[in-house]
Amino acid sequence: SEEQVERMERVILSSLNWRMHPPTALDFVHHFLALISSVSIHPSTKNKLLDLSQIQTELSVGSYFFSTQRPSVIAIASIM
Repeated sequence: SEEQVERMERVILSSLNWRMHPPTALDFVHHFLALISSVSIHPSTKNKLLDLSQIQTELSVGSYFFSTQRPSVIAIASIM
């Protein structure tokens, strides 16, 4: 019934602690680069860093080791 579906949805969401879309490593990259660019960094350098960081974060998805790391750690490592 409709009530059963709603109840099961609440159970699932409760089990997930309502974390349906946690921040990704790339989300953190954007935040970190925004902080860096406020200090004064050339826009082309920022764009290049973003491109390279995106490649690094995408490559990290294929490794089990990185699945155990926090997205913020992966993000800062991809910028370095």
